Amino acid sequence: MSQKLQKNITATATICLLTLGFVNPSYAEQRTCMDAVLDDNNKEILELCPSVVEDDDRDALYALGRIYLEGKITAKDNDKADEYMEKAAEAGSAQAVYWSRKHLNRSIKENNALQAVYQLGMLDLQQGHVKSGLGHITKAANYGHVAAQQLLAMRLSKALYIYFSNEKYDDAMALLEKHQAHDHKQFGLIIGNIFQKNMAEKHGEWRSAILSRAEAGNVSAQYMAAVIHDFGISIAKDSKVAADWYQRASDQGSVPATMGLATLQLLGRGVEKNEKKALVLLHNTAIAGSMEAAFALVLIYDQGGNTEEAHRWLSTASDNGYLPAVMVEARRAATPQDEGGLGNAMESFKWVRMYLDRVAASESKTVLDMLKVQKQLELQISEQELGLVQAEVSRWEPLKIPGYKPI
Repeated sequence: MSQKLQKNITATATICLLTLGFVNPSYAEQRTCMDAVLDDNNKEILELCPSVVEDDDRDALYALGRIYLEGKITAKDNDKADEYMEKAAEAGSAQAVYWSRKHLNRSIKENNALQAVYQLGMLDLQQGHVKSGLGHITKAANYGHVAAQQLLAMRLSKALYIYFSNEKYDDAMALLEKHQAHDHKQFGLIIGNIFQKNMAEKHGEWRSAILSRAEAGNVSAQYMAAVIHDFGISIAKDSKVAADWYQRASDQGSVPATMGLATLQLLGRGVEKNEKKALVLLHNTAIAGSMEAAFALVLIYDQGGNTEEAHRWLSTASDNGYLPAVMVEARRAATPQDEGGLGNAMESFKWVRMYLDRVAASESKTVLDMLKVQKQLELQISEQELGLVQAEVSRWEPLKIPGYKPI
């Protein structure tokens, strides 16, 4: 039966029962509220639902919370939004849990749930708390949350573009340093997005502003100078100049700059090829928190035949939630032992769940493939084992880098 037909039958039945005196007016009012919720009619929800939410109707509570959170048909009211979302979550609304500040904070405190960190950042941004919102988004991004990485890149690119367009270069450098991502590739994209084609006539001025601040010792400007020369952003590629700026920024502790320098040394671009030096840089960058560097070490040691060291760094990257490493762990655990894997469905399911917990709802092929793998693995695991794995995943928290020291 369609939702629309079901609503028509319910409405007709309610009118008949009212006429016969079998239903009191408050029931009819509650149905009207729910009709408004089903129709997603914000104006009616605001008019009809407040008088019936005392019954702890989770859908009505969530709808009201959403209205006050978004502020589209009434003034934004963060206190009311928090109140209604919290009540809706307590009443069992799965949607409200993602917008209830109390539930998100509890999830972070008890489980250190990465999705909750990301969602708290989204809630902060929605309520106008930009500083704390970007702080949470940056934390989630640095621990491999894909949606957080994408949002951070978008927000930072937009903010930096506005600063550069208004010649507020020092503000741009300060913002870049504060929300510095550990992932060199991601950070490079953010910088690339500043130099939009429709502002090409300003690119020369912007480059001059970056280079003058880089020469003065600003670490964010030095990294930006390296990136624009490395990738040829609004200027001809020059790996030698890029390597020099990466070195200067790296000497000041820039994690993505050290990653960029190590990459050039591995490839012999702009500098003499030196795998030993690159390995030292990657090692030290990894223990400073760059899981991009940790995963690069996995590939280098694996190609060099050092399986023990490759597995060691794979564990480091995956235990810290770096998605490429998590995917490798899932595949490795699912691969039969006679083919070089672990042949452990329970272990594979854990890593699949870890992966899916770090991406927002998405229709990407990778996510859909992982969902299929999850369903297949669920058939191989008992309910008790399933509960144990899910409990382990929910307790996950990013690890420090145990037992590693700078070379």
